[in-house]
Amino acid sequence: MKKKLILPVALVATFAIAFWGCEPTGEDEFCEQFTVIEDVAPQCEIPAVCCPDDGSECYIQANDQTKYMCTGTSSNSCEDAIDLYVDAKCTSKVTAEQRAQIIQEMNHFTAVLMARVRENSICL
Repeated sequence: MKKKLILPVALVATFAIAFWGCEPTGEDEFCEQFTVIEDVAPQCEIPAVCCPDDGSECYIQANDQTKYMCTGTSSNSCEDAIDLYVDAKCTSKVTAEQRAQIIQEMNHFTAVLMARVRENSICL
């Protein structure tokens, strides 16, 4: 008798965790401002990094809505887009050291955002 009762309770608990543990955002993509750029290179505009929840490529979006597309879905796939963004949206020359730090910080930022998008896409 106890065995027959345990299975339904376990199934109900599993579904409860799946439905209440997951809060869908209703967003088609997730965007966050990359404010770290102010600390590294204050002469650059603050971009947003956006990742669609359908698994397609992330992109960097400037304040004027220009999109600089990443070239894949790995954490370092935005390096070309970052270079293009820095060349276009920094008001003065960025040193090689600043550029390397921007790339490193933005790659990390994008990887964290990608992980959150994957986590949230399970809820959809």
